Amino acid sequence: MPDGNNRIQVITINSSPLKTCLVNVYMPSLQVAGDLDYKDTLDQISEIIEKYKDSYQTIICGDMNASLHRDNRRRDQNFKEFMSNNNLSLANRYPKAPTFFHHNGKPNWAKCDTNIYTSTLKQELECESRRKESSVEERIKLLEKSIHKAGKKSIPKYRQLKSLKTVGKGIWNRKISEASRDSKNAHTLWKRKINSHQNADTEKINLTSKKRKLRQLQRQAYASKKEKFINDIMQASQKDSKTFHKLVKQQRSKHDTNTDILYIGNKAFEGEKILSAWQTHFETLGTPNFDENIFDLERLELSKLQNNIIPELDIQNKEITKATPTEIESAIRKIKYRKSFR
Repeated sequence: MPDGNNRIQVITINSSPLKTCLVNVYMPSLQVAGDLDYKDTLDQISEIIEKYKDSYQTIICGDMNASLHRDNRRRDQNFKEFMSNNNLSLANRYPKAPTFFHHNGKPNWAKCDTNIYTSTLKQELECESRRKESSVEERIKLLEKSIHKAGKKSIPKYRQLKSLKTVGKGIWNRKISEASRDSKNAHTLWKRKINSHQNADTEKINLTSKKRKLRQLQRQAYASKKEKFINDIMQASQKDSKTFHKLVKQQRSKHDTNTDILYIGNKAFEGEKILSAWQTHFETLGTPNFDENIFDLERLELSKLQNNIIPELDIQNKEITKATPTEIESAIRKIKYRKSFR
């Protein structure tokens, strides 16, 4: 058909009783101003549907870059609205599972033996065609398996993964990944309740718990990495220059968590003097200052008196009698009298 552009391809299928208008589309996926392009493409498809609705039955397929099983994205909502306006529906056997698969590794197609690839794929597909009718999910898996088998036979080092160097501190692991995903899901549920003006106390508690679990796993990973590094240093031999240079590099590198300068009063300490400054500081804190302007000398004497009375009564085996209400009232009056006198 003459309709379409670089994103929309329109094909006629001579079916009966009505011909079929097959619209194959690749919807925009860019995030920058992508929603405007997405709506514009949907409008073009709507015009095609309107043009051929009387003489054709229309089937739309391709990469929609949207989902009908989510409702938290703007594109999903636009796509659902487009289907409703054009009276479109899904086939009964349409799968809900993802139909786009991310594969590890990228084959080098420049080194592909196309003859081997074509013959292997043709042979595999002929074998699969003789199978009994199966679901769409099973057919997709069989097709994926056939393509990989043809690639392994025709491309050297097919989908061989490259050794990637970790960036940063490299503490990410499977448990942290799962905890991070749970935290994001909990945040989504909490945000959804907030936006709909509903009570989100339960979601907030769950979100706090998931975040606490994530931070706990991150701290454990940092501690394990540090412990491993220390053990490597302790067990390293004198000839292990790699560990030695790694330690030197770590010591020379600047860490924002380290203290560059320490002020105690008006005096500044730098470099190796910081350690002795901390020692002096804590010695000062641990030494009592009997200056009456700073230290409560009266309370000190009272505490010493109480501490001396208790052992004496214990040695003399004297029973410490409980105070009566009258004695307590008398003591309170004396305290009030002293305060008013002062």
